[in-house]
Amino acid sequence: MEQDNEPPHRKSPNQPNTPHAPPQEPPDPLHRTHAHYSSLIRQQFPTPEPGDERILRYGVGHRPWPSRYSSVPSGHVLDVARETGRPPADIVARLAELGCATTGPVPDILEKDDLLLLSQELDGRAPWLPLSGVVGVRLGHILRASLATGRTPAEITERLATLGHWLHANAKVPAVAEAEDIRLLETVDRSFQDNVHLEHVLRSASLTGRSPADVASRLTALGYRLPDEVDYPEVRGTVAAAA
Repeated sequence: MEQDNEPPHRKSPNQPNTPHAPPQEPPDPLHRTHAHYSSLIRQQFPTPEPGDERILRYGVGHRPWPSRYSSVPSGHVLDVARETGRPPADIVARLAELGCATTGPVPDILEKDDLLLLSQELDGRAPWLPLSGVVGVRLGHILRASLATGRTPAEITERLATLGHWLHANAKVPAVAEAEDIRLLETVDRSFQDNVHLEHVLRSASLTGRSPADVASRLTALGYRLPDEVDYPEVRGTVAAAA
Protein backbone atom coordinates (compact mmCIF):
# COMPACT_ATOMS: atom_id res chain seq x y z
CA MET A 1 0.00 0.00 0.00
CA GLU A 2 1.45 3.28 -1.07
CA GLN A 3 1.69 6.23 1.35
CA ASP A 4 1.55 9.82 0.25
CA ASN A 5 4.65 11.30 1.84
CA GLU A 6 4.65 15.05 1.51
CA PRO A 7 8.08 16.56 1.08
CA PRO A 8 9.33 18.51 4.09
CA HIS A 9 8.68 22.19 4.06
CA ARG A 10 11.70 24.00 2.74
CA LYS A 11 12.46 27.59 3.59
CA SER A 12 12.72 29.97 0.69
CA PRO A 13 16.22 31.27 0.12
CA ASN A 14 14.89 34.82 0.41
CA GLN A 15 12.91 34.15 3.67
CA PRO A 16 14.65 35.75 6.66
CA ASN A 17 15.53 33.71 9.71
CA THR A 18 13.06 34.63 12.46
CA PRO A 19 13.43 32.86 15.79
CA HIS A 20 10.33 31.33 17.26
CA ALA A 21 8.87 33.45 20.11
CA PRO A 22 8.97 31.57 23.41
CA PRO A 23 5.59 30.86 24.98
CA GLN A 24 4.40 33.64 27.25
CA GLU A 25 4.41 32.86 30.95
CA PRO A 26 2.13 34.44 33.54
CA PRO A 27 3.69 37.52 35.13
CA ASP A 28 5.81 36.86 38.16
CA PRO A 29 4.29 38.57 41.25
CA LEU A 30 7.78 39.59 42.27
CA HIS A 31 8.19 41.55 39.06
CA ARG A 32 4.95 43.50 38.97
CA THR A 33 5.17 47.01 37.63
CA HIS A 34 5.59 50.07 39.79
CA ALA A 35 2.26 51.34 38.52
CA HIS A 36 0.52 48.21 39.76
CA TYR A 37 1.84 48.60 43.28
CA SER A 38 1.17 52.32 43.26
CA SER A 39 -2.44 51.52 42.45
CA LEU A 40 -2.65 49.10 45.37
CA ILE A 41 -1.18 51.68 47.71
CA ARG A 42 -3.71 54.29 46.60
CA GLN A 43 -6.50 51.81 47.28
CA GLN A 44 -5.22 50.95 50.75
CA PHE A 45 -4.12 54.45 51.79
CA PRO A 46 -6.33 57.30 50.61
CA THR A 47 -4.83 60.64 49.71
CA PRO A 48 -4.34 62.74 52.86
CA GLU A 49 -6.67 65.68 53.29
CA PRO A 50 -6.44 68.75 55.49
CA GLY A 51 -7.95 67.93 58.85
CA ASP A 52 -7.22 64.19 58.76
CA GLU A 53 -4.81 64.49 61.66
CA ARG A 54 -7.49 66.05 63.85
CA ILE A 55 -10.08 63.50 62.76
CA LEU A 56 -7.80 60.59 63.63
CA ARG A 57 -6.42 61.92 66.91
CA TYR A 58 -9.01 61.05 69.52
CA GLY A 59 -7.21 59.36 72.37
CA VAL A 60 -5.14 60.49 75.30
CA GLY A 61 -2.03 59.09 76.88
CA HIS A 62 0.17 56.60 75.06
CA ARG A 63 -2.41 55.48 72.46
CA PRO A 64 -3.97 58.59 70.92
CA TRP A 65 -4.34 57.15 67.41
CA PRO A 66 -6.79 54.51 66.16
CA SER A 67 -5.49 51.51 64.24
CA ARG A 68 -6.89 50.66 60.83
CA TYR A 69 -10.32 49.01 60.99
CA SER A 70 -10.72 50.06 64.63
CA SER A 71 -13.74 51.89 66.03
CA VAL A 72 -13.71 55.53 67.08
CA PRO A 73 -15.90 56.77 69.96
CA SER A 74 -18.91 58.77 68.84
CA GLY A 75 -17.97 61.43 71.37
CA HIS A 76 -14.83 62.10 69.36
CA VAL A 77 -16.86 62.54 66.16
CA LEU A 78 -19.11 65.11 67.82
CA ASP A 79 -16.11 66.88 69.34
CA VAL A 80 -14.43 67.23 65.94
CA ALA A 81 -17.71 68.39 64.38
CA ARG A 82 -18.10 71.08 67.04
CA GLU A 83 -14.50 72.21 66.69
CA THR A 84 -14.35 72.28 62.88
CA GLY A 85 -17.94 73.19 62.03
CA ARG A 86 -18.23 70.18 59.74
CA PRO A 87 -21.38 68.02 59.87
CA PRO A 88 -20.99 64.86 61.98
CA ALA A 89 -21.96 62.77 58.95
CA ASP A 90 -19.00 64.26 57.07
CA ILE A 91 -16.62 63.21 59.85
CA VAL A 92 -18.09 59.69 59.89
CA ALA A 93 -17.71 59.40 56.09
CA ARG A 94 -14.08 60.49 56.19
CA LEU A 95 -13.30 58.06 59.00
CA ALA A 96 -14.77 55.27 56.88
CA GLU A 97 -12.47 56.26 53.99
CA LEU A 98 -9.55 56.09 56.41
CA GLY A 99 -10.58 52.59 57.52
CA CYS A 100 -12.25 53.44 60.83
CA ALA A 101 -15.81 52.97 62.02
CA THR A 102 -17.65 54.60 64.92
CA THR A 103 -18.63 52.79 68.10
CA GLY A 104 -22.22 54.02 68.13
CA PRO A 105 -24.81 56.11 66.33
CA VAL A 106 -23.87 59.73 65.68
CA PRO A 107 -26.69 62.30 65.73
CA ASP A 108 -27.04 64.87 62.98
CA ILE A 109 -27.44 67.68 65.51
CA LEU A 110 -25.25 68.12 68.56
CA GLU A 111 -27.22 68.92 71.70
CA LYS A 112 -25.84 71.09 74.49
CA ASP A 113 -24.90 68.34 76.94
CA ASP A 114 -23.93 65.58 74.49
CA LEU A 115 -20.17 65.96 74.85
CA LEU A 116 -20.45 66.09 78.62
CA LEU A 117 -22.61 62.95 78.71
CA LEU A 118 -20.21 61.06 76.45
CA SER A 119 -17.05 61.94 78.38
CA GLN A 120 -15.92 59.62 81.14
CA GLU A 121 -15.04 62.49 83.45
CA LEU A 122 -18.15 64.53 82.52
CA ASP A 123 -15.97 67.39 81.32
CA GLY A 124 -16.75 67.24 77.60
CA ARG A 125 -13.31 65.93 76.69
CA ALA A 126 -11.53 62.63 76.06
CA PRO A 127 -11.37 59.96 77.33
CA TRP A 128 -14.77 59.17 75.87
CA LEU A 129 -17.34 56.80 77.29
CA PRO A 130 -16.71 53.27 75.96
CA LEU A 131 -19.62 51.52 74.30
CA SER A 132 -20.61 48.29 76.06
CA GLY A 133 -22.79 45.86 74.16
CA VAL A 134 -23.09 43.47 77.10
CA VAL A 135 -23.73 45.29 80.38
CA GLY A 136 -24.54 48.77 79.10
CA VAL A 137 -23.65 52.12 80.59
CA ARG A 138 -23.07 52.33 84.34
CA LEU A 139 -25.90 53.71 86.44
CA GLY A 140 -23.38 55.70 88.43
CA HIS A 141 -22.41 57.63 85.29
CA ILE A 142 -26.04 58.52 84.70
CA LEU A 143 -26.48 59.80 88.25
CA ARG A 144 -23.27 61.82 88.09
CA ALA A 145 -24.35 63.32 84.78
CA SER A 146 -27.70 64.21 86.31
CA LEU A 147 -26.04 66.18 89.09
CA ALA A 148 -23.64 67.84 86.64
CA THR A 149 -26.36 69.01 84.23
CA GLY A 150 -29.38 69.48 86.46
CA ARG A 151 -31.38 67.13 84.27
CA THR A 152 -33.27 64.17 85.70
CA PRO A 153 -31.73 60.69 85.61
CA ALA A 154 -34.54 59.62 83.26
CA GLU A 155 -33.66 62.38 80.79
CA ILE A 156 -29.98 61.44 80.91
CA THR A 157 -30.85 57.77 80.38
CA GLU A 158 -32.99 58.59 77.35
CA ARG A 159 -30.39 60.80 75.69
CA LEU A 160 -27.56 58.31 76.26
CA ALA A 161 -29.70 55.56 74.73
CA THR A 162 -30.15 57.76 71.65
CA LEU A 163 -26.36 58.05 71.50
CA GLY A 164 -25.99 54.26 71.67
CA HIS A 165 -25.27 53.89 75.40
CA TRP A 166 -28.19 51.93 76.79
CA LEU A 167 -28.83 51.06 80.40
CA HIS A 168 -29.28 47.41 81.36
CA ALA A 169 -32.92 46.35 81.58
CA ASN A 170 -32.52 45.20 85.19
CA ALA A 171 -31.46 48.66 86.36
CA LYS A 172 -34.01 50.86 88.08
CA VAL A 173 -33.36 54.55 87.55
CA PRO A 174 -34.17 56.64 90.60
CA ALA A 175 -36.27 59.77 90.15
CA VAL A 176 -33.57 61.94 91.73
CA ALA A 177 -29.80 61.56 91.71
CA GLU A 178 -28.28 61.47 95.19
CA ALA A 179 -24.65 61.62 96.18
CA GLU A 180 -25.09 58.66 98.55
CA ASP A 181 -26.23 56.43 95.68
CA ILE A 182 -23.26 57.49 93.59
CA ARG A 183 -20.90 56.69 96.44
CA LEU A 184 -22.55 53.31 96.95
CA LEU A 185 -22.40 52.40 93.26
CA GLU A 186 -18.69 53.23 93.19
CA THR A 187 -18.09 50.37 95.62
CA VAL A 188 -20.00 47.79 93.54
CA ASP A 189 -17.94 45.88 91.00
CA ARG A 190 -20.89 43.82 89.74
CA SER A 191 -23.01 44.51 86.65
CA PHE A 192 -26.79 44.37 86.63
CA GLN A 193 -26.68 40.94 85.01
CA ASP A 194 -24.56 39.55 87.88
CA ASN A 195 -25.73 38.44 91.30
CA VAL A 196 -24.63 40.46 94.31
CA HIS A 197 -23.69 38.15 97.18
CA LEU A 198 -23.06 38.58 100.86
CA GLU A 199 -19.37 39.39 100.43
CA HIS A 200 -20.19 42.20 98.01
CA VAL A 201 -22.73 43.69 100.39
CA LEU A 202 -20.29 43.55 103.30
CA ARG A 203 -17.56 45.19 101.23
CA SER A 204 -19.84 48.06 100.18
CA ALA A 205 -21.02 48.48 103.77
CA SER A 206 -17.43 48.68 104.98
CA LEU A 207 -16.45 51.25 102.33
CA THR A 208 -19.49 53.49 102.82
CA GLY A 209 -20.07 53.20 106.55
CA ARG A 210 -23.65 52.07 105.98
CA SER A 211 -25.16 48.97 107.55
CA PRO A 212 -25.27 45.78 105.46
CA ALA A 213 -29.07 45.82 105.69
CA ASP A 214 -29.18 49.39 104.35
CA VAL A 215 -26.79 48.52 101.52
CA ALA A 216 -28.74 45.40 100.57
CA SER A 217 -32.04 47.30 100.59
CA ARG A 218 -30.72 50.15 98.44
CA LEU A 219 -28.99 47.89 95.92
CA THR A 220 -32.22 45.93 95.52
CA ALA A 221 -34.11 49.19 94.94
CA LEU A 222 -31.60 50.11 92.22
CA GLY A 223 -32.18 46.83 90.38
CA TYR A 224 -29.40 44.54 91.60
CA ARG A 225 -30.19 40.89 92.29
CA LEU A 226 -29.36 39.66 95.80
CA PRO A 227 -30.19 35.92 95.77
CA ASP A 228 -28.69 35.04 99.15
CA GLU A 229 -31.29 34.42 101.84
CA VAL A 230 -29.45 36.30 104.54
CA ASP A 231 -30.55 38.46 107.45
CA TYR A 232 -28.24 41.40 106.92
CA PRO A 233 -27.25 43.13 110.17
CA GLU A 234 -28.42 46.66 110.87
CA VAL A 235 -25.20 47.64 112.60
CA ARG A 236 -23.00 50.12 110.80
CA GLY A 237 -19.30 49.41 110.54
CA THR A 238 -16.30 51.66 110.46
CA VAL A 239 -15.55 53.19 107.08
CA ALA A 240 -12.59 51.40 105.50
CA ALA A 241 -10.25 52.76 102.87
CA ALA A 242 -11.03 51.64 99.32
CA ALA A 243 -8.72 48.95 98.00
